[in-house]
Amino acid sequence: MGENKLNYRTLQVGKIITYKMLLRDQPKNPNKIWRGCISKVYASEYYHDVVGVSVEILEPGFEGENEIVLYCQIETLEEDKTRATRKG
Repeated sequence: MGENKLNYRTLQVGKIITYKMLLRDQPKNPNKIWRGCISKVYASEYYHDVVGVSVEILEPGFEGENEIVLYCQIETLEEDKTRATRKG
């Protein structure tokens, strides 16, 4: 991931991330990069940083499904891409 700039300030609701599935989940293609829009951020009060996020999957065939992504799975934050969050 190079220089790590992912933290509670950058990982925010509406931001789009890329991530890989955990090997323990036995993905068919462990190198596949997934995209998701952050819907919730889980932070550690002790470390004052992000431990994971909940995302709405953006991949074709999986659109609208939700999953929890751990911090260690996140590959990149798509800096210029933010989706409007749904209300209601």
